[in-house]
Amino acid sequence: MWSRGEALLWRRNNRLYRFTDIAVGWLGCWARIVGEIVGINLIDAETMPLLDAWFQEFLEAPILKECMPPQDKLLELNKSFHKILTAASN
Repeated sequence: MWSRGEALLWRRNNRLYRFTDIAVGWLGCWARIVGEIVGINLIDAETMPLLDAWFQEFLEAPILKECMPPQDKLLELNKSFHKILTAASN
């Protein structure tokens, strides 16, 4: 088992990132990409304001920007992948 200290991953700019942040935070990135590809808004700021704000804050963290590929490159790659999958299903 992890001790309390080991469960805390890192602290940057006075913001503490825990295991749960890392485990769930990537969903915000993929929700934006999938939403743009298929044309729907999966995480709506009006109906889910707290979740939307949390995802925005998390994805804007400088340490994540250092580690994650740019959003536009992920979008481009996944649009191509989506075309391949939809063509294969027809």
